[in-house]
Amino acid sequence: MTKVQTVSNEELDVTDVILHTGAIPYKDGKLVWPTHTRRKISIAPDLWIGPRNDREAIMDACEPRGENTLKAIRQFPCHYAFFRTNPPNKGKRHGFDPDLRLRTAIQLSRIVRPTTTAYAYAARIIRGRGMRREIVAPRVGGPGYSAYVLDESRNCLWDANVTELRAIIEAFRPRRLPRRVRRALWHHEFTAWTHLVDLRLPQCVNGLEAFVHTDERSKGKKGMGSTRQFISRMTMLKQFVPGLTWTERDLEDAYDHRSRLVHGLGGGRAILTKRGLKVFLALEGGYREILKKCILTPVVAQIFSSETSIRTTLGF
Repeated sequence: MTKVQTVSNEELDVTDVILHTGAIPYKDGKLVWPTHTRRKISIAPDLWIGPRNDREAIMDACEPRGENTLKAIRQFPCHYAFFRTNPPNKGKRHGFDPDLRLRTAIQLSRIVRPTTTAYAYAARIIRGRGMRREIVAPRVGGPGYSAYVLDESRNCLWDANVTELRAIIEAFRPRRLPRRVRRALWHHEFTAWTHLVDLRLPQCVNGLEAFVHTDERSKGKKGMGSTRQFISRMTMLKQFVPGLTWTERDLEDAYDHRSRLVHGLGGGRAILTKRGLKVFLALEGGYREILKKCILTPVVAQIFSSETSIRTTLGF
């Protein structure tokens, strides 16, 4: 009788991986390979960004196999991944990223630079003495499975982005952030999961409104309406977040586009004009700058701690 060899959890070598797929874009007209496409770089304890020799096997494991079908030739590469060594629940084959630490790292990476990294190619890699390697795909569906960017030519993290991401992960203390900032973080991630511009722009504006909206103007009550609160306070915020590049006209156009879309009047094509894309990129870029500042500079985050502090700092 053959004796079955068992491997204890302590002897298992387990890694949770999320691949980034897509070609390395050109930077300033030149093809430049970031360091993390050649060797792994630490971004936090047990968290890494770097190349994976098992990338093709991971993608094969994540794709439906079908039956009696020819294997298609993959038309896109993978040059780096986010991965976590020594994750919790090592003994559970289907215990991928149980505390969402990898997912949080990717969420924060989008604040540095938006990319299409998502759960489509995610897996738990299990190795152990005397056992064959296992690749277990969590098969996450729905939100988070895919992510999208406005500018496909910049779908990559560069070396400077990794340095900035490391600082943001180290500073990130979600329980210390005001509720408005946490809500804005969620809206930002949901925006990244949204493909259609007719939905993406309103979602982006909703997230920005989560920072500054305080008052509903009802009949007989004076004060700024929603549009004025958004434009005025986002303009005032430039004093505290120097990275904001939008103008008052940009904010007016963005809110007008948003209102037309959510009220069923159409106008999605206007976003894809040269002017519309400029406004949209400024809006998403400004969103990232505010979130970064809130994480790295607690005093800025505290502006959004109450309606009183918002009115006092950014004007009624």
